[in-house]
Amino acid sequence: MSEHRDRQTGRFLPSPDAASLRHEIFAEDKPSSAWLAGVLAADGSVEASLRAVSLSQSGEAGRELIQEVRRLTNHSARVYVGHPPYGQTTHSVRLVSARMVADLHHRYLITHRKTLTYSWPTIPQVLQAPFLRGYVEGDGCVGIYPTPQANPMLHLSFVGTPWFVRDAMKAIPANGRYRIIERCEALAEARFNGRHAWAAANWVFADPDLYRGAKWQMFSQYRQTLQQEPPRWYRLQRQREVAMACLAEGKSVQEAARTAGVDWRLVYAWRARAGQAGSTA
Repeated sequence: MSEHRDRQTGRFLPSPDAASLRHEIFAEDKPSSAWLAGVLAADGSVEASLRAVSLSQSGEAGRELIQEVRRLTNHSARVYVGHPPYGQTTHSVRLVSARMVADLHHRYLITHRKTLTYSWPTIPQVLQAPFLRGYVEGDGCVGIYPTPQANPMLHLSFVGTPWFVRDAMKAIPANGRYRIIERCEALAEARFNGRHAWAAANWVFADPDLYRGAKWQMFSQYRQTLQQEPPRWYRLQRQREVAMACLAEGKSVQEAARTAGVDWRLVYAWRARAGQAGSTA
């Protein structure tokens, strides 16, 4: 049991397992805390009593994710294992902590019955990528799919309420497609493909110290593919980075073009676009 009722006062008292939890975790400005809040925003469930939050995941990847949640929160209570007649084995944990529930509400807007109402939280910019990384781990998709030319293409997407998805996309430094999912109530999708997915994924998965789950592993696999068979946009991106680094060192456009292996007129265009972006920032 995670809690019990005192016979004299009628109040719920935490068990020793619950007492060992890191109750203050969601009050901390740490990437790992924001990541976990993102997981719970996507897949967690706040109980109506407002005393506990639970999380359930399926399959081997789900079991590993649950173990990471236990490690971060110092959870030592029971892990509930389910064996549905169809589908993969499920693993679930229940975090009994009114403090956690309150902090999730005030800092990350995670509440009971959040499915149709959830909004993008106002959190420090440094925590936005870790938070969305957790959200994507819980309720997103990262995959590699072939283009019509049979080239591997990265895909990153996630769903949520229309207002959550719109504001989340504003935080991501990449161009994605937004669409309403008509068959569901209050549901939209953010979708990034190709070089836009690469830019989004590099931002989402930037922190090397956060949990490397199934979605990160897919991104890592694509990163290895790019190094082996780089598409034109990736080669051009690398050349642009070389050229802009040369210009930052004070070299001429012609020198930067020779070093990057591109036409000097392209370097002029890159420099002009960078100047326009800087003037509007």
